[in-house]
Amino acid sequence: MLKVREYGESDGIIILFTPLQGKLPALVKGMRKPQSRLRSGTQQLCCSRFLLYQGRSWPRVIQCELITLYPRLRERAEFLPWALYLAALVEAALPPREPSPSLYFLLKESLRLLPLLDPEMLIRTFEAQTLKILGWEPCLDRCVLCRQPLPEGSRVSFVPSAGGVLCEGCLSTYTFQGAVYQVSPGSLKVWEQLEGSRWWRKLFRLQVGPNFRKELAQIIPAFLEYYLGEKIAARDLIYKIGGLSE
Repeated sequence: MLKVREYGESDGIIILFTPLQGKLPALVKGMRKPQSRLRSGTQQLCCSRFLLYQGRSWPRVIQCELITLYPRLRERAEFLPWALYLAALVEAALPPREPSPSLYFLLKESLRLLPLLDPEMLIRTFEAQTLKILGWEPCLDRCVLCRQPLPEGSRVSFVPSAGGVLCEGCLSTYTFQGAVYQVSPGSLKVWEQLEGSRWWRKLFRLQVGPNFRKELAQIIPAFLEYYLGEKIAARDLIYKIGGLSE
């Protein structure tokens, strides 16, 4: 479940994320009452099984069965902002009722693995994988305009509005909007690893230095937010608690 908000005196509106129906809102009557039988299964960042009734305005939750609350996420408070960011990213990226089994699996596995892995690199992986699933992955291995290979060893220009990396010649003639980031080829190679298959196995052994982390923390969110057309507010919370490099 991606989000919960209050509605009326004791009701609530929840945003569900399902593999076959995508993202959809649902009304939960009396969910904020202490004795509500729906209370445990309608918490944010839990996985539950729901029975819905289609009302006049939106579906209404009739029954729900809690599957997991992801207890390891709740054992340490610093994990919750990261998890909330993942949920907020899915909510922003996916249109209502658009099925995305791949994104559903990505979120479910990321919430499970977040307490077990390097959280910063899991966040970067989630962002890179989301871009790939949505068909927005950037051109990282050659100039996005002239398609020529990039020079070995030297820093390159990453331009979100162009869709990837630009060589010096194309950068000088490209009319762009937004920022240009000078990054090392090593950071781009790490990004390519993060968007690959079986990402969860790679994260258990992937070692990324502080300079690459700092560059990835700039360019991956910048690229993602450029194509989303909005900034994910939950990401600022992560920076405020010192959880990620800025």
